[in-house]
Amino acid sequence: MTDQTAVVTRVRAPYPTPLGAQHAACLVAIAQAIGQDAGLLAKEWGTYVVLPSGVAVAQDIIAFPSGQIFDCLTDAEGAATPSWSDAGLVDASRYVAVAATDVATLHVALAVLSSQLSDERIAREGADAALSARLAALEVPTGAGAEWGDPTYVSLSRKQVTTALVGPTVTLVGKIGKPPDK
Repeated sequence: MTDQTAVVTRVRAPYPTPLGAQHAACLVAIAQAIGQDAGLLAKEWGTYVVLPSGVAVAQDIIAFPSGQIFDCLTDAEGAATPSWSDAGLVDASRYVAVAATDVATLHVALAVLSSQLSDERIAREGADAALSARLAALEVPTGAGAEWGDPTYVSLSRKQVTTALVGPTVTLVGKIGKPPDK
């Protein structure tokens, strides 16, 4: 494996010193940036950090499925200085995979989802306004406790009217007739 010190340095730069509560996030980001199936090393003794999943991992090691490990942070509890030194082989079952998603991809996905939610909200508000305007033009009582005084009663459920709005032409569906006996 080639020297990854530059990658570790780039990823480590925005995090605080000491890493504190962001230690696990920094390690995951380093592994993701290195790629090539880079992961972390399961460790439940001595000094370790706990991932959001609850798995305890070494606070300064990048691991590979083969069991090959590299020390990536010197003085991990303090300055957490970027480094890249071969730390040998360990039992491959201690390898902890990390999702291969970089921060830029997450930001793009979040922006797309936010935009979609906003578009849906705007469309829903527009449909509600259009429905209210059309029902008002028809003088159809809406809401709970509709007026029964008119000899002709129109019974429409909101679902029926909303469903009818899907096409380019609004067609109101429901019952037209005399109101039910009280």
